[in-house]
Amino acid sequence: MTHRLTLMRHGQAQTEGPNGDAARTLEEWGVREVLASALRLVALKFSPPLILTSSAIRASQTAHNLCMQWVDCKVKTESRLYLATPKILLEVIAEQHSIKQHLLIVGHNPGLSELAKQLSEPSSATSQNFKVLNTAEWYTAEFEILSWYELFARTKAQQI
Repeated sequence: MTHRLTLMRHGQAQTEGPNGDAARTLEEWGVREVLASALRLVALKFSPPLILTSSAIRASQTAHNLCMQWVDCKVKTESRLYLATPKILLEVIAEQHSIKQHLLIVGHNPGLSELAKQLSEPSSATSQNFKVLNTAEWYTAEFEILSWYELFARTKAQQI
């Protein structure tokens, strides 16, 4: 069964927040770039039923702005996604038993970019040219797997 995973970095946020990093909000430009990315996803006929987001305000704002583009979309906050490593991201993905077709995750660098590079075929031009997800940029890939846990197990095996 085909499973699509989309990893998206949050939109451009304030450089400093009075209440710390997790409380930084999207700047006006950040909202616009998120909406532009959402329109590209809609044009590609992507329709994720669930968006998992980091607990950081800028990621949550990104997720909610994205979700408004689809009728049957829900946002779920997952605190482990805040500044998550690729290993933590994969653990969270593996737990998504009820999501069968498309899972979209909104989070942060460097973890998202590192996972995107790791999931790219090692010999592909995508992997060789892949640098980093800029704000509101996304990476998507499809996997022929029965469950998200399979992706976790396969990726873990590649690391050994």
